Amino acid sequence: MNTLKDVLRIVANETPNSLRSLHVMDIDDKDGFGPIRTTAAQSPEVNQQNEGAASIRYITEVCMSFLAVVPILQSFSGEPTRDRDLTELVLGCAKLRPEKFLLVCPIFLDKIRQRTLNLTVNNLDKFLDEFAKLLQLYTYARSEQLQLLATHFLDSTLHIWLIQPVVASEVGDKVRQLYEWLSGTLRKQKIRAWKIRDSLARFFDRYLACDPSQVAWTVLDDDEDEQQKLERLNGLPSALLPMMSSDEDIRVRFRVAVVNARLFAYARRAQHPVLATYDAIKQWYTVDLDKCVFLIQHSLTSI
Repeated sequence: MNTLKDVLRIVANETPNSLRSLHVMDIDDKDGFGPIRTTAAQSPEVNQQNEGAASIRYITEVCMSFLAVVPILQSFSGEPTRDRDLTELVLGCAKLRPEKFLLVCPIFLDKIRQRTLNLTVNNLDKFLDEFAKLLQLYTYARSEQLQLLATHFLDSTLHIWLIQPVVASEVGDKVRQLYEWLSGTLRKQKIRAWKIRDSLARFFDRYLACDPSQVAWTVLDDDEDEQQKLERLNGLPSALLPMMSSDEDIRVRFRVAVVNARLFAYARRAQHPVLATYDAIKQWYTVDLDKCVFLIQHSLTSI
């Protein structure tokens, strides 16, 4: 086990190019929406960087899977593995090598979501602090990788921060701040990559299934004025999903069409007017056929 951690430490401190010879395979998305492969030639430097990043992901996946699963198989309780060293290693990447953090952290979060690794509320707080620091850096403030990772983080740790004591705590405030940054970026149409918007739609769906009343995002703040309250309401998942039905990418629109159909069930569970949900969805559907055809053509040309 210590040997695997040593390997992870080496990976966390090596440059991607130095690991390209270890490249075995690229790990594609499990939902079938992987990167579009083209026959266009890339420069040797770009190919080396891609191979190096793929090597890091592959090595990290193997090591973390082993470190997470083996202790569970060896225990009688079957509880998620508690590995303080592994958590500190990932946090250390955020502090010292942010570019490695963007590669390593998604794999760590996969284990959290699968409940094979345990993440305490205290460590959740540390991760939120690291995200806040990265967002203050110009290099990462508009990074698509960071946008995707932030979405992945909220989605994978949903079962931790959605507990009522956490929602009402300072950690809950930090979660809301990260969410408000994401939702605000989406509303301002500054999330360029369709894959991130698709990931957000899936996160909204999972969140609403767990919290249809959206309590985590509607915690009252006595210092808020009416404009701030309106902004917060417009940033709720139930408000953003109908808006996303007019997304310029057909892949996102198909995803959102399926998710929006479930909004009626969520509204009933939360005892909200179903007709209001229908009106919200209808508001964003285009009735301009020329615009609809243009959006489809634009989506197809980007594939």
